[in-house]
Amino acid sequence: PAKAGALFNASIVIVTLALAPIIGIRAAAFGWLIGSIAQFALQLPGLRGSRLRLSFQWNHPGLRYIGRLYIPVSFSLIIDTLVVRFFSYRLANDILETGVVYMDRATTLIQLPQGLVATAISIAILPTLSQQAAALLKPDGESQPFKNTLGLGLRLAIVLILPATVGLFVLANPIVGLLFEHGQFTAADTGITVTALRLYLLGLPFAAIDLLLVYAFYARQDTLTPALIGVVSLTVYMIVALATAPTFGLYSLMIADSVKHLLHAFISGYLLVRQLNGTGNQRLILTLSRALVAASLMGAAAYGLLAFSVPSSGSTLAEVGFVLVSGSISGAVFIGVAYALRIEELRWLVSLVQRRMGNR
Repeated sequence: PAKAGALFNASIVIVTLALAPIIGIRAAAFGWLIGSIAQFALQLPGLRGSRLRLSFQWNHPGLRYIGRLYIPVSFSLIIDTLVVRFFSYRLANDILETGVVYMDRATTLIQLPQGLVATAISIAILPTLSQQAAALLKPDGESQPFKNTLGLGLRLAIVLILPATVGLFVLANPIVGLLFEHGQFTAADTGITVTALRLYLLGLPFAAIDLLLVYAFYARQDTLTPALIGVVSLTVYMIVALATAPTFGLYSLMIADSVKHLLHAFISGYLLVRQLNGTGNQRLILTLSRALVAASLMGAAAYGLLAFSVPSSGSTLAEVGFVLVSGSISGAVFIGVAYALRIEELRWLVSLVQRRMGNR
């Protein structure tokens, strides 16, 4: 399932490039259709051996129950799409004519680590969390397995999202320049996008952790609580954006976005811990402190490379080489320090990959 999103996006790109000379911009819409079918087909083999029988019983009690659970989720999506997104784009355009362009460029880069880390881990642990949450409903149900699975997911997210955030923060300028500084997108545009990206990155770790917490609520068949928290955080987002706009201009939207993620994560964590009567000694603070040290040293290494090895402007090959080399060296520094600090989650992840590759 974690690969479905990548296949969906790849289908859009491939179909658009292939059919745009023939049918124009409609190729992008057709790419969405092909991508949707492709990601659905990708997951069908996982149903083998499940003895699943497909039927069209629209009055089935289970379907009605799923519909009731989805009402708060759909309400949140409607608010975000029709109210908050319109508000953000309108405010960005009022502040700066090309403000939406900078927002979209920065958001595109944020979505990569968010998808690779938070979304992938959340999807992976959701089935297990759901089974363990169902066991809690029994008279002799034990909450510790649920806490352990969620704790492992949170620790993995922390260990992976912190270096991604720090690396992207430090190397933001060469990365944005490499990807977007072409044609009418100038060095001045790169500077604005880099600042917007870095302000978005302040909220990325909280957004990653928050997504796992939201999935933990979903596993407990509680879709109302995250929706209500979402309404509060989105309201705060709009208030902060309006309050800071006279001072920070376009960047007020990025500041508000980071505040939104921080608030949502803290409220979700507080309520979930209360429901579970504690975390069950998941060593979250220990993992966080060690990952922060490793990510900080990684950031220092990346900053040193950036200070002494800036690629020549206008040379795409040099820019690609710099980003790849600096990213690889910085990543190696993080892994080395992580192993020295005995960050067990990273060791566990590496051993898991080795076992999977060995099985294949």
